[in-house]
Amino acid sequence: MNILCGPFLYVMPECDAYYSFSQLLTRHCPRYMAPQLKGVEAGCALMDQCLKILDPELFDHLQAKGITARIYALPMILSLFACMPPLKQLLRVWDALFAIGVHFVVLLAVSHALLLREQLLQRDTDLMKILSVRYAPPLCADLLLSVAFQIMHRLPDDLLYKIARHTCDYPDSPKDLPYSKTTFELLLKRASLASSEKKSTKRTSSDYSKCKKCSNGLVHVTVNASDKHRGKRKYNVRPPWK
Repeated sequence: MNILCGPFLYVMPECDAYYSFSQLLTRHCPRYMAPQLKGVEAGCALMDQCLKILDPELFDHLQAKGITARIYALPMILSLFACMPPLKQLLRVWDALFAIGVHFVVLLAVSHALLLREQLLQRDTDLMKILSVRYAPPLCADLLLSVAFQIMHRLPDDLLYKIARHTCDYPDSPKDLPYSKTTFELLLKRASLASSEKKSTKRTSSDYSKCKKCSNGLVHVTVNASDKHRGKRKYNVRPPWK
C-alpha cells in the first residue's frame, strides 16, 4: 500500500493524503484490496480479452509461451502504475486515471503491452524480461494516454461495461457510488422532489372538466377557489389534440 500512498504524500499534506488514500481504497477500488485480490485478477482477465480483440497476433504470441496478463500486468494494475518511474510522469497518468475512473488502469496496461509489441514479436525468448516492470522503459504519460484513448473507442460496449464495473463488489448499489453520505442524501432528496413535481403537473379528467373551448382554438382554464395552492391567475393552454 505504501507505493499507492507515496504519490498522495508527494502532492498534498499528510491529513489530505490519508483521506484521499482511504477514499481511493474504500470507495473507488475496494475489490483491489479484497482477499485474493479479486478485482486485480478480474482486471488482468479483462486485459487479456482486450488484447485478444485489439491485437490477436500479439495475444497468440504471448499465449503460445504461456504468458498471460496475470503474470506480467498484475503489479501495474495493483499499483495503478505507481510501480513505474518517473514520479512526475505517474502524476500526469493519475490525473487522467482519477478523472475517468480507476477502471481505466486496465486500458493503460493494454496500452503498455501494445507499445512493446515490436520487441515482443521479434523474440521468442526472454519475453518476460521485456514485460517486466523492472526492465520497462521510463513511463511516458502522453504516449501511454494517447494509445489508451484510441483503443477505448475500438473495444465493444459490453467489454467496456465489464471494465467499468470490475473495481467494485456491487457497482449498482448506492454504497459503491463515489459520493459522500451527505451528497447522496441530497441527490435522493432532489430526485424525490422532481418526481413529486412531475406527478403534480399530471392532468386528470377533472382538470379537463374545468376547461372551456374558445373560438381561437385555445382552452380557457379558470382556477377555482379550491385550487388556491395552484395559483390564482387565468391562463390559456393548447388542448392535447392540437
